[in-house]
Amino acid sequence: FGEPTPDKIVFRNLPERATIKIFTVAGDLVKTLNHGPDEIGNLFGSISWDQRSEAGLRVAPGVYVYVVQSEVEKYKGQKASGKLMIIR
Repeated sequence: FGEPTPDKIVFRNLPERATIKIFTVAGDLVKTLNHGPDEIGNLFGSISWDQRSEAGLRVAPGVYVYVVQSEVEKYKGQKASGKLMIIR
């Protein structure tokens, strides 16, 4: 209640720097999110996605695949992936 962006999806426990790419199940890139230290210097944390594509359009309900890739020098290139479902 009172959430300014009720459709946001939050990616948590991210490394200090990471890139999150969200794809359709067909493999089309929907959105790229870049996570880094926040404005007060917190290194680890979260980033939210407002369910909008790179073009700013609201994505359709369905299954999406995300890939989180570490940009931290020690772990550069390490990836984690998963699926998420948007239901409206």
